[in-house]
Amino acid sequence: MLFFFTGTHSDYHKPSDDSEKINFDAMTTITGYVFNLANAISETGEIPFTKTKMSQSKAVPKYKVSLGVMPSYADTKDGLHIDGVTDNRPAANAGIKAGDILTKIGTCEVKEVYSYMECLSKINSGEVLPVTVLREGKEMTMMVKF
Repeated sequence: MLFFFTGTHSDYHKPSDDSEKINFDAMTTITGYVFNLANAISETGEIPFTKTKMSQSKAVPKYKVSLGVMPSYADTKDGLHIDGVTDNRPAANAGIKAGDILTKIGTCEVKEVYSYMECLSKINSGEVLPVTVLREGKEMTMMVKF
């Protein structure tokens, strides 16, 4: 299964995310790519099934708090890249911005979205913790109330 989208913006997944926010140029590019990909796949003929080694999938941890960010789901291993920040949520209130790379919450290292969720699962509502981000290559730490 493949998932294509044109990126996030400040109104992504909000009631104000209306049709004027559609990125038609990117949508056209993606549509062309998917069309060419589908054609290429259809011309390859039958592909024999190959069983792969089973891997343990990661369980999604349960958490009681939210930082209020829209993460990039790219697996970069250098931290959680933040595509968007929701107004009046802990991240915005602490000064975290879109484009920041989240690397640590308290003493918990953040490498990608899974470690981010694991870190959140250890936090209780009302806790205040230092959060470290990279902004334009510079490390910054701010206190966040969850």
